[in-house]
Amino acid sequence: MKSRIKIFSKDSFGWLLICISVLMLGKSVALCFSNDIWYDELFTVGMIEHSYGELIHFTAADVHPPLYYCVTKLLVDLCKLIMPGAGTVIPAKIVSVLPYFILFLYSVTWIRKRFGIFTGGLFLFCVIAMPQLSAYTVEVRMYGWALLFVTAAFLHAYGCVTAKKDRFLHGTALVLYGLAAAYTQYFACVAVMMVYLYVLLMFFWQDKRRIKEWCLYVALSIAGYVPWLFALLGQISAVKENYWILPLTWRSLGGCVKFLMKPAFQNETWNVFLAVILFALYVEVVGSSFVRYITYCRRVKKDSRDTGFAKDMGKVYHNGRVIHAIAALGVLLGVVLFGFAASILIRPVFVYRYMIPAMGCFWLCFAICLDNILCKLDVALLLQKDEEKTDKDSGGRYLHTVKKILIIFIVMVVIIGLRNYRAFLGEEEYKIRLMKETETALSQIGPDDIVIYNFDQVQAVTSYYLQDGTRRYLWNGEAEKLIQEIIGPCGTVEEEETIKDWLTGKEMQKGLADRHIWFVGSFNSREDIVAQWRESGLTVEEKGSYLLERYWFNLYEISL
Repeated sequence: MKSRIKIFSKDSFGWLLICISVLMLGKSVALCFSNDIWYDELFTVGMIEHSYGELIHFTAADVHPPLYYCVTKLLVDLCKLIMPGAGTVIPAKIVSVLPYFILFLYSVTWIRKRFGIFTGGLFLFCVIAMPQLSAYTVEVRMYGWALLFVTAAFLHAYGCVTAKKDRFLHGTALVLYGLAAAYTQYFACVAVMMVYLYVLLMFFWQDKRRIKEWCLYVALSIAGYVPWLFALLGQISAVKENYWILPLTWRSLGGCVKFLMKPAFQNETWNVFLAVILFALYVEVVGSSFVRYITYCRRVKKDSRDTGFAKDMGKVYHNGRVIHAIAALGVLLGVVLFGFAASILIRPVFVYRYMIPAMGCFWLCFAICLDNILCKLDVALLLQKDEEKTDKDSGGRYLHTVKKILIIFIVMVVIIGLRNYRAFLGEEEYKIRLMKETETALSQIGPDDIVIYNFDQVQAVTSYYLQDGTRRYLWNGEAEKLIQEIIGPCGTVEEEETIKDWLTGKEMQKGLADRHIWFVGSFNSREDIVAQWRESGLTVEEKGSYLLERYWFNLYEISL
């Protein structure tokens, strides 16, 4: 009875994590009701306001596949159809939360059925709250959907490998989710390639006759991706010629660990320390689970007559699930290795956030292995009880001590996750509050006004909030061509005399006497620019300082 109570307590904790995760998702939905976006999100918001044909043209000219943008456009258009007058930004943010609700369904059904609700609850909590992941529940980018597609592909790959029934269903889901991932983000495609490698190795190990089945999956996937191959080749050529990503170094490996593990407490030294501890404990949990599984396999092989041991431990390592957990970790490791290899052999193409599509598998591995360790402890304690050993025995005390340490570790993981989400929540609420002031400030700019910028990303993002007809210029700079196609043209101005002509020349005699000229200045260089203009005889009056998502800027009005 005591063992059953302990197992029930573990399950109760899993349900508690499910409830916490749902509350966090609900809060993420509430955070979506704000119009603030940043430069990368502008590509999404701008593209989905065009037709599907134009959208696919834009994505082909960029460095991403089109599925996420098409899905977002479809759902945003449906929202506008149901609620005429609805904007674009808020529905697009809500679309970013949807994949996490689908992961919730997988956690309480598919994962719960095969690995237990503790694994499902811990997995869902981790993909929402662990380092770096909270922000992608509301960011208008493809990473949440890519994480869903890769994780679901792996889950169905597991089903395809282990299930005696519904293999066709799991194989079909694997192909469809894999194609969805490949059409969403290229490193998600790499992650799916690692999933297919896992399936191949398991087929080779379990039943070589099923390799033909694997070849069918691969052939269907390649055939389904052929329509995008020409666009992909063009993007690869463009990346070889010019790309913004910086070269990788050996320190980048440590950067990957920090990206995965570093929490969001206020003290940076404390964050680094916790990241090291969390990484070490992750390695210990996964490594010890793997070692125990190998030990179990050797013992069963050595003494097949020990049927009681084999029966009890077989429950813990049902279908050798630790091996599948290690394969889930291999999906992330494969993405990192591919990213480093491509960056070294071709040109830098890897940044830390490209690990996000595989981070669902990364935390699934952790949840499965941790659950296995707890199950093994329960079985070991049960065996001791059957052998009439008391908790006062040294072995019993040791097992209870280990279990208490694991519980402390689980509580630490939950505290780190909650702190990460709280930091994300505070930052988003701060942005939302200041965004109201920013929108009020930008509303001063009329449709016939001229706006000058000194930073192209601020120019692009603020332009989305300006009225049609507003003319935009970069000071001694040129805006990105693709973003001009998406949201409208932006000119270049290089001399103060041009500004004076706008204020005194022919344009002011065309019935535009009420025209205003504004300067949206970013970074410290704005002070130098303002000083230069004032020396040339222009009057530059500061109106205030404002925050738009992650960009601080000062708004100035220019006159003579």
